[in-house]
Amino acid sequence: MRCAHRLYPAAIVAAVTLVGAFAVAGPLVPPPGPISPTNKPLAEIEPRVAVNAANTPGDNDATPSLFKITEPGSYYLTNDIVGEAGKHGVEITASDVTLDLNGFSLVGVPGSLDGVHVSAAVEGVTIRNGAAHDWGGAGISGFFARRAIVERIRAHNNGGLGIRVGDSSVVQACVVRSNGSSGVLTGTACSVVDTVADTNTGNGLFVGAGSTVRGCVATFNTFAGINAGPSSSVLNCAASHNSQSGFEIGANSVVQVCTATNNGSDGIKAGSGSSVTQCVSNQNSGDGVSIDANSLVKDNACSLNNAAGVHVRGSDVHVEGNTATNNNQGFLVDMGGNLIVRNSASGNVSNFAIAPSNTVGAIVTSGAIATNLNPHANYSF
Repeated sequence: MRCAHRLYPAAIVAAVTLVGAFAVAGPLVPPPGPISPTNKPLAEIEPRVAVNAANTPGDNDATPSLFKITEPGSYYLTNDIVGEAGKHGVEITASDVTLDLNGFSLVGVPGSLDGVHVSAAVEGVTIRNGAAHDWGGAGISGFFARRAIVERIRAHNNGGLGIRVGDSSVVQACVVRSNGSSGVLTGTACSVVDTVADTNTGNGLFVGAGSTVRGCVATFNTFAGINAGPSSSVLNCAASHNSQSGFEIGANSVVQVCTATNNGSDGIKAGSGSSVTQCVSNQNSGDGVSIDANSLVKDNACSLNNAAGVHVRGSDVHVEGNTATNNNQGFLVDMGGNLIVRNSASGNVSNFAIAPSNTVGAIVTSGAIATNLNPHANYSF
């Protein structure tokens, strides 16, 4: 019996060996036909072109640059680029170019030109994902670039503009600060979205006619926080501590759900034919809202401004549902021919200073407010 037990380990080893003999990994003979690689080619793994001296060499022509992109395509940085005096960082002369900074920075030096310079009348250029700072000119200069997109760019401490684009372009999710001119300057029919402009020596954001500015912040700029040309829309934005107006808006424009505080001139100044609604404008050195003829001013709150809460500078303006408190004048109306209803004013040096020949809802004072039945009455308390 003891001998039988000793045979068990030997039997197990033999069984494992036998199984292993049948566990064949596969045929050792290659399949017929030519042998070819099974991995993807490099062009499929990274189809973009790296910006470097071999792929995109610069030149010393009329617009000298360290690197120059002359063909459509997708390009990317593999490291920071440090500028040279008298040269642009990356020059673009072709349409349909995407330049991905890939998280890297274009770093200028004294006497350098623009970080990115679009030197021809091209279309469809996209620049994204990185920083351009300390250039002698602009961080991103696309004056000739129509239908451009600049996104997720930090442009700061440049001698000129932070970001400049041509007509029908988009600037989104950018930060522009401490530039020697305006933070962002656009052509006409542009969109600037979710962008912050801080401490620029010019306007924070300066957009051309027919543009939209949405979800932006402008603070501590030397000129206006947001300056928009005629027929523009400014929505859900904030402007504070700018040396001039918080918002300076051209004729036939819309300003809605914005805040303007502690600016050196008017909080919101809009041209004729405009609409300013649902805004807050407080503690500005000028008027809270200043509006020209043929306009609508509705449902705004204006407090602690050094001049008027609401200042109507022309005729045919509809002023309704606004609140003005603790300003010099609550409602200042320079001319006749306006409609002024359902507003409230309190704590101003003069609650209502209205020129003759306006249509004004009855001004009801504190003692009669509770019993007033006039739905168009203005309240003074």
